[in-house]
Order: sequence, then structure tokens, then C-alpha cells
Amino acid sequence: MTDSLESPFYRVTAKAIIKDAQDRLLVLVTEKGAYELPGGGWEHEESFEIGLRREIFEELGVEVASIGPVAFLYRGHNQRRGYMTLRIAVPVTLRSQDFVCGDGIASAQYMTRQEFLELDWLKNEGDITKYIDQIWLT
Repeated sequence: MTDSLESPFYRVTAKAIIKDAQDRLLVLVTEKGAYELPGGGWEHEESFEIGLRREIFEELGVEVASIGPVAFLYRGHNQRRGYMTLRIAVPVTLRSQDFVCGDGIASAQYMTRQEFLELDWLKNEGDITKYIDQIWLT
């Protein structure tokens, strides 16, 4: 009977909503050509803020200036690793725009709302486009 129960395990990740002066959203392009929001795994031994700052530095090579309150939560499925993810999205401002992309990231680009809707999102991101209103209100 218990063999049919799905695991309640979720990998919790911190995701950054970073916008520029033209109200465009920063999106990462992976080396495989898929798109995702900046951020990543929240490790057990660190605070949410420290984890998000670490992930942004690893992916973009820049420091975080400020982190706002939680804007929304969304779920996805990590197909490569086989577990569900719970993503916590927060507004973030950066100290610099001089990006040096880290491992697995080909580039970082600012996108308009319409461009965002047309992207080939990484499957792990779930249906991030459902949250477009929350993203552009942030």
C-alpha cells in the first residue's frame, strides 16, 4: 500500500526577480539553450538570504544589493534528478550589471513581458508563465 505513495520531498530553491530601468526581467540562458530565472538551491546550513546571494554570485559573478519580500511561490519538477522543486521568488537588486556567467550559464539577458511569454523555459521551471502578473507587479 505505501509503495503507491509519492514522495513529499521538495528541493527548495531561491529565485530572483531582477528588473532593469525599462521594466525588463533578467533571464538566464543555459548552455543547452533553455531559460530560467536566476537563483538555485537553498542549502540546509545557510539562511535564505545567504543562499540566494551565493547562487546569484555563482551564476552572474555579481553581488546582491538588496532582497525584497517573497513575491510568490511556484513548483516544478526536476526531470534530471526526479524530484519536485518548490521555488521562492523574491525581488532582487544587484550592485553591478557586469555579468560573468558561471558554469552551465551561457548568458544573462533582460526580456520584455512579451519576450518572456515566448521563451523555451527549462522544464524544471514549471509553468512560470502563469506568474507573469506577479513578476511584473514586483
